[in-house]
Amino acid sequence: MDEKVFDLFGKIYEEIQDIKSTIASKEELSKVEQGLRLDIQGLEREMQDMGTAVQGLEREMQDMGTAVQGLENDMRGMGTVVQGLERGLQGIGQDIVRLENDMVQNHKALYDGYELTYEKLEALSQKVDSIAENVERQDVEIRVIKGGKQ
Repeated sequence: MDEKVFDLFGKIYEEIQDIKSTIASKEELSKVEQGLRLDIQGLEREMQDMGTAVQGLEREMQDMGTAVQGLENDMRGMGTVVQGLERGLQGIGQDIVRLENDMVQNHKALYDGYELTYEKLEALSQKVDSIAENVERQDVEIRVIKGGKQ
């Protein structure tokens, strides 16, 4: 029986040692738990930071949307300006055609006036030539008459 008691004490000792190692394991688990809690808190902070970053990106996207709308409005305004310029150019083109027509009419009138002036000048030139011939003839007659009296 002594041996049985001795074996029983040995088994009790082993179980006590197992319990001590289990208790040590609980302390280790507690440390692991604390580490996990710290890791979770760090992850929660990172998630909050990521949420803040996403909100910032959303604001930037809204700002970009506003900027794009502004550009679209500017483009529409430029389209209106271009249409106005096109209308203005059409008006200028019509003015140029009108001026060309006026210039053609004025050119014809000036040419007709030049022709009339030239014809009158020719007629006057012929009359002057005729008068000059008459004056020369009369001058000769006067000399002849004066030459006969002397």
